[in-house]
Amino acid sequence: MKNLIISILVGIAGFGLGYWGSNFSLYAGIPTAFFFFGICYFILMRRSFAKLNTLSQTAMQRMQGIQNNPDPEGQLSLIDQTIIIFEEGLSLEKEQFLIAPTLHSQIGSLHYQAGGILMQLRLRESLQGSSSKASTYKSKASKRFTKAKEHFLAFYKPWQVKVMKNWHPVAMLAAQEYREGNKDRAIELLNEIQSAGGEDPLFYGIHAWLLHKCSKQDEALIVVSEGCDKHGASQPLKDMRQAIQNKKKIDVFGFGQNWFSFFPEQLDRDMIMRMQSQMMANNPEQAQQLSRAQR
Repeated sequence: MKNLIISILVGIAGFGLGYWGSNFSLYAGIPTAFFFFGICYFILMRRSFAKLNTLSQTAMQRMQGIQNNPDPEGQLSLIDQTIIIFEEGLSLEKEQFLIAPTLHSQIGSLHYQAGGILMQLRLRESLQGSSSKASTYKSKASKRFTKAKEHFLAFYKPWQVKVMKNWHPVAMLAAQEYREGNKDRAIELLNEIQSAGGEDPLFYGIHAWLLHKCSKQDEALIVVSEGCDKHGASQPLKDMRQAIQNKKKIDVFGFGQNWFSFFPEQLDRDMIMRMQSQMMANNPEQAQQLSRAQR
């Protein structure tokens, strides 16, 4: 906003220069105004996005630490540090459009990721017979998901999603709405961003799965069939379509770890064991890291 106001003022000054410099001709003042406005806005916009880029690089270093840290508590600490970095960047909202939505989507995604980690800690404590600790982690996860929803709502405007091509935060928002029992709203959100998410087979999987869980079988079959037509090589979508057609339970394992970044509560003991078995076959070292993290 600040950049726009400054550019308008510079444009007005440019109009004055052109107007008076050409013996009070409007035809000379108007193009001069647009020229001065455009140059000024371009320079100020680049400066603001350069600040955002510097901030994002700092945050990225923290996020790489999250991926390399097998300790869940350490991951949560690094997530909170990254959130603080992004929150400090929210002051750039006063300078330039679209910066705040970008930061809100990042902050919301990080809170959502933290909620997922806390859900896994809850599972660990449940398996170890510690119901009180499991309940504590569940409460903490719920608060994280609620916080994530606040930022997703600050990010979400259908036109912004289309411009930015960033459907993931809205899909997480839809998952949270479903988790809270707002099934119709969850479906509505995914319907609104289909043009932004259509390039990713995972989007079709999430959309069809939620429709299926909301007892909209015919619509789910239509969506997953569209996904198969567009992403013919996606075996998980083919398997999902077959399960819906045959009225069998949908197995989301084929979508891999990406699925559980949206539905972390589905990563139960059996699913973890299946993932460990698969990783042991493909990457023994990574499987051992996952096993240590879960213990």
